[in-house]
Parts: sequence; structure tokens; C-alpha cells
Amino acid sequence: MNCFKCLPVVNSILPEGLKVRSFTEKEIILVMAQHILESTGSMLGHIISFGIKPQNIFWVGKEYSTDPSVENRIKACFSIKYMHYIRKNTPSRYLRRYVDDINKLWRKVSDRIDHSSKQPIVVILDDGGLCTKHIPGHIVRRCRVIAIEQTTSGLMHTRKSGVPVIAVASSAAKKYLEPAIISDAIIRALRKEVPSALKDMNAGIIGTGNLGSVLVKKTIQEFNKAYVYDRSFGKFKEKGAVVCNSGLDLVSKADLILGCTGVDVSSLNWLGTKKKELYLASCSTGEIEFGKLLRHVLKSGLYHKQVYKKHSLCVTDNSGKSRVIFIGNGFPINFIYHKEIEKASHMQLTRALMFAGLVQGLTILNRSDKIKKGNIMLSPVLQKRIVDKWLEKASIRNMYDVKCRARFKSAKTIYGASEGKYLKSIDGIRGENNVI
Repeated sequence: MNCFKCLPVVNSILPEGLKVRSFTEKEIILVMAQHILESTGSMLGHIISFGIKPQNIFWVGKEYSTDPSVENRIKACFSIKYMHYIRKNTPSRYLRRYVDDINKLWRKVSDRIDHSSKQPIVVILDDGGLCTKHIPGHIVRRCRVIAIEQTTSGLMHTRKSGVPVIAVASSAAKKYLEPAIISDAIIRALRKEVPSALKDMNAGIIGTGNLGSVLVKKTIQEFNKAYVYDRSFGKFKEKGAVVCNSGLDLVSKADLILGCTGVDVSSLNWLGTKKKELYLASCSTGEIEFGKLLRHVLKSGLYHKQVYKKHSLCVTDNSGKSRVIFIGNGFPINFIYHKEIEKASHMQLTRALMFAGLVQGLTILNRSDKIKKGNIMLSPVLQKRIVDKWLEKASIRNMYDVKCRARFKSAKTIYGASEGKYLKSIDGIRGENNVI
């Protein structure tokens, strides 16, 4: 029984009827560090239909992106071995609690491996890299392990894990197709959470990577003015956007700051601008973007909390003249309601890429030769199948300009736009020798 909708883009990856035993006869333990949301519930349904046993699935969620109704349906429908997340949503304390959750998860996985009569293989579906980073060394030494990582910041965390990583985050499909979906969701959330009309405000974007550069275009359309800062700002140009020479310069001019860097970009100097109102919205993962500022205003004694909105933290300085609003309590704005603002049908692109990483990972682990650690390119052949299905609908296709769509003309062009070590011998399904 599957309590979640089927995702057509995920279905497009494999020929009908192809199951996990076509890739490996070994026991598979699947470790998931994923949002507990509608689309991930659907992805789990596909994973179990693929043939991975629920009793071998371990899932740690995140406190800011768990839908309790989805959690209950997953437990009732699939009976997976372990599922947990901290239910407190307290600003500035997330990271420590999340790492504690991850360590608890690995202890459960370790117990499962110890009671296995065979040497299992371990696959990690990670979001943020911390689950891979904290894998116990004895598991890496005993089992064949591979991780699939979907965020750019997560790839930084996985570097010293000793585990090979399929870099979904660096795939062409993730870099160039997903940002349009996420940026739309961010703008919708801002319209709900910011009391002023966006057209009356100035927006500032810090970080002009894959998501930030798309958000710049959106803010030019939606806000009075769009200011931009990036450490490599000399390379960035967008008609209608004003490039600032520092984060402080940007904060002094903008009413709302969108953080898109994947690292803590905040500075206590920002408070020196004494703005009447400063809105901060993270577009990254966890509470990374404004962590330093968040901890300071909560612990310094110079600010006090003020009732604002259920999903946001507002602090006012003791003079009462300046206040800072952390939209979504400092967590990513597109998860502000503990639900996906995006439709599950839109998020299926990301879920399909992770499922493709799982398929590719099983193919790699079934090889007899040793796999070197480092980032592995997500198969261009599998990306092509996913993108072809994704762009079938005109409403989706029209989200992207001709230049963007041209990157997906063939597996060869996808290869040129993706990053990571390319493993030609396993590209495609069951070791097909596809020529790129």
C-alpha cells in the first residue's frame, strides 16, 4: 500500500519492472537525512516499491521541515525501522540538536549492522552533509558505503568523511532547473510574512550562486529596488540590480535581506545601521545564514523578544527604536509552515535526482573494485531521462529560457554542465556502455 502519490518523473528513471535485485544481491541499509514532507513521502514509496526493505530504512528529519501529518502517514503506511526528529523549534540551538539526532540514528544503524548475518552495503540520502560527516568510522571500515548529497553546502561537510559521494548538488539538473521552483516559493512566502507591500521595499540578496542569481531576477520584478552582494561581485551583472561592495553596504540600503550562501554571512556590524526594521530571510539550510546575529540578539541582553507572527522571531533593541525580524525563526523561508510551499509535483524533480543517485550508487557499490572517495558526477544519462520527463508539460518548460534548456539537449551537454568525477563504465542502468 502506498499512501502517497506516485511521482511520474521518478517513474521515468527505470524501465518498468526493474527492481533493486537487478543491481545487487547484497543486503541494503538505507540511511536518510531528509525533510519529512509530502514529496519525500512519495519518494520513499518509490524506494520501497523498488525493493528496499522498510526494516532496513533509517530516517532522521529536521525540526523546521517536518509535517507531523506526513510523519504519521509514513509510520502507518510503511513501518520503516527508525524515524525521528526533535520536535522543538528553538532558534539558535538547532545544529547541536540535529547532530545529536544524527548520532542516535547511527547508533541504531550500527546495531542493525552488528545483527546482520551478511556484510550489508550502506547508502546515505543526505541533505546538508552532516549525516555523512558523522558516520562512525567502524561502519566505513566494515561496509561498502556511498552517499548521495543534494546541497552545495553539504558537499563541503562530506569532504573528510572517507565516503564517496554522488554529487546531486553539482548536477546540471539541480543547478539550473531547481532554482526557478525554489525562488517562486520564496517570493510567495515573503508575500505572506512581510506586512508591507513588496513593491514598497528594497531587497538585498547575499550570494549569487545558482539560487541567488535567479532570486535577483525575481526581486527586480517584485521589489522597489534589488541590491546584490557577493564576494565575487565583480563577475556578477544583472540589469536592474545594484551591486554593493560589502554586506554592510547592502544592509544599509535594503529593508529585507535574503541569504543564499550556505554559510553564516551575518555580522554584528549590521546592527550599527540602526534601521527601524530589518527583515532577514534564509534561503539556505538549517539556521546557517544569520546564525551569528541570531545568537547575539538572543543572548546579549541588548534586545528583547516581541510578539510578531507565529512563524517568525522579532527582537527589538532596548531603546525601542530598532527591530530585527528573523522570518521563519532563522530557518529557510520555504519551509516556514513546516510544509512544502512548493507543490509535490514541482518538488518531484529534486526527489527524482536523489532516486537516480540511489540507483547509480547501488551500481557503483556492486562493482568489485575499490571506490575512491570524492565527488562523483550524477549520471548524465539518468539526468537526461529525468529532464525530458520534467519538461514535457508546457507550464514547466516555460519556466526556463532557451539558453537554460539548451544545457539539456543531450547527455553530452549535461555532462559539460555537471561537476564531479565521471564514471563512464557505470553510466546508465546496470553498467550500460553509453557513449557521452
